[in-house]
Amino acid sequence: MAARALATLINIFLYSGPTALGAIFPKVFSCEVPQVAVCLAAILRAAIDEYVMTGTHQDQTFEYVGYSKIYTNFHMMQLTINKDLKHAAKPKALKVEWAASAW
Repeated sequence: MAARALATLINIFLYSGPTALGAIFPKVFSCEVPQVAVCLAAILRAAIDEYVMTGTHQDQTFEYVGYSKIYTNFHMMQLTINKDLKHAAKPKALKVEWAASAW
């Protein structure tokens, strides 16, 4: 969840351009990237990685059935991390940093 590629994807996906979610909903996205948005970006990153790993760069089906399980796992992992004060500090700081660097 601390991968540089994930931060770049979040910046592009959520904060780039006038129609990005960060621009449309500044109260939600200006102080910190919401946890659910990080999980969604992680899903997109996993889909991109899957696309690249095939080596054939063919269209992959992005279906709820397959990726909802991945989203749920990422979300549960974040909830587990958030229960531990020591480990919760780093993702919190990253979400704040990502939001701040986008403005």
